[in-house]
Amino acid sequence: MSLRGTALLVVALFISGCAQWRARPFETAFKAPKTSFPIPQSRLELNLAVNDIYCAETSCSCVRYIANRHYEALQRLLDQKYGIDLKLTYFVESYDFDRAVAGGKFDGAISKPWRVYAISGTDSFRRIADIADPDGNRWLRGMFIVKKDSPIAKLEDLTGKRLAIGEKDVYEKHYAALELLRSRGVKPRILERASCLESIGLLLDGKIAAAAISDYALYASCAVDIAKDNDFKILAKTKQIPLTSIMLDLSKVSKEDATRFQRALLSAASPLTAFSSFHGRILAPAPWKPSEEALKDK
Repeated sequence: MSLRGTALLVVALFISGCAQWRARPFETAFKAPKTSFPIPQSRLELNLAVNDIYCAETSCSCVRYIANRHYEALQRLLDQKYGIDLKLTYFVESYDFDRAVAGGKFDGAISKPWRVYAISGTDSFRRIADIADPDGNRWLRGMFIVKKDSPIAKLEDLTGKRLAIGEKDVYEKHYAALELLRSRGVKPRILERASCLESIGLLLDGKIAAAAISDYALYASCAVDIAKDNDFKILAKTKQIPLTSIMLDLSKVSKEDATRFQRALLSAASPLTAFSSFHGRILAPAPWKPSEEALKDK
């Protein structure tokens, strides 16, 4: 091989190696350094974008009966007791939230965590805390559904059938759904749809045999306008992932400030339960690594 050919091969291998390194699964939960930091004297200001399924300011009015979380009590606690000025900007529409996060305008976000990774173009975000739903559930799964009167009885019956799954920015009904299908050797005819509402509509109209949707879709999304959970059979559920996380971009926020914020959030979790308006519980971030396939697509 010529010297030029060898050089090109080295460059190609280097680029390939870098791509593989970027695609390696990484832990998304923030782990505070063991080093003890001095008690902070200055106030800490953090600006976060919010697109929370259960937040009253970002949810659809049709599910306000369950999606009625308010963050004002948390903001007051952080301000008065911990010297943290948490500024929140609410986004009802996902595409507005996506544009804001992708534009790097915020220190972090409160959202489904994969959405932040998928749209930000960076791996520097970390989950500082998780938030459970009003029933205390912290996890999210995708689920495969068919109409109640469908002859399809199990996931394996979907081979060769038309199945709607989510797009790549919705982990539980795309990557988690594909992973489960592969593990069972199921090969349906797949089409991607942007929303659970659209997929459920196709299913009700008989245009597809099954749909992979988010497990909250039939009680905490606009899909409640066209269907109820007893209209369907559930064939299978995917692996669980975190539902909602409070995240910081560590390229903008130091580890010291992230640690301070995490400790304040977890300390505030107990007194926050006294405020009925929060409708949930703040928890230490559970371990979760996105799949290698998802990271390669990002």
